[in-house]
Amino acid sequence: MLYPDIFSSLEAVRWNMQEDIPWGSFEANHLTEEQAVSIKMNAIVEWAALPATEMFLRDNHHDSDFCAFMSIWFYEEQKTFLGADRVLASLSSRSCAKHR
Repeated sequence: MLYPDIFSSLEAVRWNMQEDIPWGSFEANHLTEEQAVSIKMNAIVEWAALPATEMFLRDNHHDSDFCAFMSIWFYEEQKTFLGADRVLASLSSRSCAKHR
């Protein structure tokens, strides 16, 4: 089983959305409309990890290492979505979550 060793290396570089992003110094008024659109498109791509993860888990259910890795990958993709969505929410009604 490879996952225990892989988990250790993944855990060493894991980021914490609350502690690693200086939300208090974020100035939404400095973002351009083009940047906001880019953030929104990236957030949508991150959100698309759900159907991809479902497919990977379905097709590889026999490989516990791969399924364990996919669980972590999905978690990280969703965390990135939530961070981008938080930025968009600070720009008023542009949040992706409000449009799901």
